[in-house]
Amino acid sequence: MIRQLLLHRENWGETAVIEDGKSILYRDLAQKALAIRPYLPQKQAENMAIFLPNGSNYVAALFG
Repeated sequence: MIRQLLLHRENWGETAVIEDGKSILYRDLAQKALAIRPYLPQKQAENMAIFLPNGSNYVAALFG
C-alpha cells in the first residue's frame, strides 16, 4: 500500500513538503497521515474523493 512507502522511510528528519515557505518533515507528515486514517474508508473496495488544496493536508490524506 502507499501508506507503507511513507511509514518505512529511513530519513524522518528530511523535508517532505514545503508549504507556505515552511518545511514539513516526513515525521510530521506521517503523524498527520496516521491521525486522519480512522476517518478514511478501511476497505479497498470503498471509494472516496480527496477535495483539498495542494499542501501537506492533501499529501497526508493520500498516505492515510
